[in-house]
Amino acid sequence: MQIKRLCETDDLNEVNLLFKELFINEMTYDSSLQECPNNFFNNKIGIEGTILLTLWDKDIAIGFLYGQILNTPNYCYKNGLGSLELLFIKDSYRKRGLASKLILEFEKWLKSQNIYNYEVCCYNKNEVAINLYKTIGFKDLKSTFRKIIKND
Repeated sequence: MQIKRLCETDDLNEVNLLFKELFINEMTYDSSLQECPNNFFNNKIGIEGTILLTLWDKDIAIGFLYGQILNTPNYCYKNGLGSLELLFIKDSYRKRGLASKLILEFEKWLKSQNIYNYEVCCYNKNEVAINLYKTIGFKDLKSTFRKIIKND
């Protein structure tokens, strides 16, 4: 298994296909998700303060982590706040510690950017993700609430 950091010149086809798998999986938790965007990562890499880490088994993409640094005035952290935005490992490769390896690589990158706090959000019913995050040291900090406004 090899972790690679992708940049804007890399071929993103396989990673975009992995994103579609993640999107379909997340539709089971969120009925408001409607249509998976095509080529999701094509305009998300090469942006300062973002990282796309990919995991490969030889020449097959099997997972990814997309994260960023939030540097908006709303964050009162010395250098900003890291955000683990997306994490996915193909089903057949799970339970091997691969997600943890991606997260540790993300943490190394955050430290290199002088960021020492980061957050991740996941669906309340995604017990697999919740267990992963708690196992590697995340603590419950806040809850997100959503209200769907009916279109009359």
